[in-house]
Formats: sequence, C-alpha cells, structure tokens
Amino acid sequence: MVKAESFSYHLGKTIDLKKAQKKAGGNILGNILEIKVDELEVHVFQSGRIRLSVPGKTFNELQEAMLSNAMRISSIIQKIGGKVDVQKVMKTGKQDDPEDYDTSAIEGKGLVSSEVVRGIISSAYRVSQDFQVERIMTQAGETVGRKLVKQKNPKNRAMLVKEIKEYVEKEGFGRIEEGEKRKLVDIVFKVYGCPFAAGAPNINKKVCNFTRGILRGAFAEFKGAETISVKETKCWAKGDPYCEFEVYSLAA
Repeated sequence: MVKAESFSYHLGKTIDLKKAQKKAGGNILGNILEIKVDELEVHVFQSGRIRLSVPGKTFNELQEAMLSNAMRISSIIQKIGGKVDVQKVMKTGKQDDPEDYDTSAIEGKGLVSSEVVRGIISSAYRVSQDFQVERIMTQAGETVGRKLVKQKNPKNRAMLVKEIKEYVEKEGFGRIEEGEKRKLVDIVFKVYGCPFAAGAPNINKKVCNFTRGILRGAFAEFKGAETISVKETKCWAKGDPYCEFEVYSLAA
C-alpha cells in the first residue's frame, strides 16, 4: 500500500480544542483544530495527536517544509501542550501508517465502526486494483442512495437534501452540510467525521467512494436521470480536514 505523506506527533494528553484555538489560533473544523503555517497544515486532534501534512506534496517535501518552519511549529506545540522542541518532535514523531486512524476525529459514536470500515477498505485495496475497489464501493453507495429516495419519496430538492443529511448522520457516516454555491455545480456537500477517511493519515488518495455513490444514487433517482456526476474534491486521506463533494447535472 502507498506510503502516507503525513507526520504525526503525540502530546500524551487530551486537548481542549477551544482553549488550544485561543492560544494558537486556527479554525475548528468538525472535531479537529486546523492551523496553517504557509503551505504546511497542522491538525490538532482531541486525543492529543498532532498531524502535519502538505496536501499534494511528498513526504520528503513535507520534511523540508517542517524544517523551514521549525520555530513556528515549535511555538504552536508549546502553546497547545507545554514545553517541547522540534528536535524532540522529529525524533519521537513518525511518518503515518496508511492504516492509522485517530478516531477522535470522528464525531459522535455513530453506528459504523471506523475500525471495521478501514479494515474492509484496506483489505480490499490489498487484494484488488484501485479502480475495482472504487467501482465496488461507489456502486454499493449508489444502491443505498436510490433506495433512500424510493422509500422517502422527497417532493423537492430541499426535501431530498434533508433526507440525505438525516440518513448520513443517523447511520453514522458523519455530519453533512451544504457548502458554498459554485458556478456550474448543482450543490456542494461537506462531510465531517466520515468513517471512511476521518482521522486517516495523508495518503494522497480520495477514498470516500461509498459516500460519493450515495449522493449520485440519490440525485439520479430523484431526477430520474443518469446524467448525474459526483466529484470528491476534498478528502481526509488527501490531507484535508473534511471531505467535500460536488454534484453536477451533465444535461438538462
């Protein structure tokens, strides 16, 4: 399996994210605190884990970014967790394991065990090619999305979105909300705490094909058309702090 392009250090204690934000700045997104240092992204988990990554860059490039921003990283860690130097961070931290998840990033207890989900997905990638795994997961999600619309029979798009949100949250697939409007995009969804990716290291891959399938299946069934495309534009497993999906209608 591909090596993770992220680096983790553990403070050894739990973190109050709101207090950490007041001391170190940044934005709270779902169950994590994100602090940006130039192109470097520092994610602070409630569990005390700190993850550093540069989306789209290799691990070697990440190490270079860490070294060039050593003082600023040290300052952030000191504000959040007490006295510590970057040499200690580099010595005791590690390149993330592709199967390593921090479940403190997954909101609520939900009904889906993140451990089971990641075990299924990682095993599938071991025995099959990426395309085949993505196709199977997407198809499974589409089946769920179509069934949801057939059962709930939403009368308009607002009701459809409401049913999707309620289903995703009820079944433990994370918390979903609408994103900002974009040109040529029907609707944008942001998913926090997605069990397929939340808390995962940065492996520079988008892995939430099941969720993408749910959205495509639901919108295709609702519109009675197969000209629906759903693109995952952000993913935890690519170094992003949440997963994001754009829904397109390819024809009128």
